[in-house]
Amino acid sequence: MYINLMFFALLPKVSEQLNTFVVGQQVVWSYKAHHSHEAIQKVPAEVVKLGAKRVQIRVRQENGEFVKRWVNQSKLEQL
Repeated sequence: MYINLMFFALLPKVSEQLNTFVVGQQVVWSYKAHHSHEAIQKVPAEVVKLGAKRVQIRVRQENGEFVKRWVNQSKLEQL
């Protein structure tokens, strides 16, 4: 019985760490240029890698080149 109670106590923390994104998925990154800026830009991106705490995304720049960034999952929206 004790083991079952411990499992349920840990369940919310484990579920928060589960990644809801998949490699290749198209997402929208909520980008803020600087913490003092109020404007948030919505940037289209693609998921490249999944980490324990962050997600690596690939973003196309205006010149057509791609740049990769590690971002917090809370800054991404699924399409």
